[in-house]
Amino acid sequence: MVIGAIIAAAVLPKVMQALVEARETTALQHLRTIHTAQASYFSKYGAFAAKIALLGPPPNAGLISADLACCEKMGYRFAIVPAAEGYAVTARPNPVQGSARSFYSDSSLVIRYAEGSQEATPESPSLGRGRLRLGGRVD
Repeated sequence: MVIGAIIAAAVLPKVMQALVEARETTALQHLRTIHTAQASYFSKYGAFAAKIALLGPPPNAGLISADLACCEKMGYRFAIVPAAEGYAVTARPNPVQGSARSFYSDSSLVIRYAEGSQEATPESPSLGRGRLRLGGRVD
């Protein structure tokens, strides 16, 4: 019994960190999805969507899934917010899920992050080189 507890104590933090990293990776993928949807929305309507729900299933544009359009998916809450040029997308972690970083990205496609309870902003540091390609991976 004691050995099992020791093993669990050693393994559990690594499992929890892996879950946090998986949620963050998924959040970054959803940011890409929202950027792609915004490009399609702009192409069709001549403006960017002002709210994430406008990108959702009919009667809206039908560009993203219903669960993403209602704002929360995989432990992150997504929102489209006003920006100086175009739009911005925020991804804030649900504190109960234990994710460590929030994300911000605008129409420049640079992804920015903030640690802990801080909310990512346009002034936050960029993630790596920070470029999110519409059709691909984070550089």
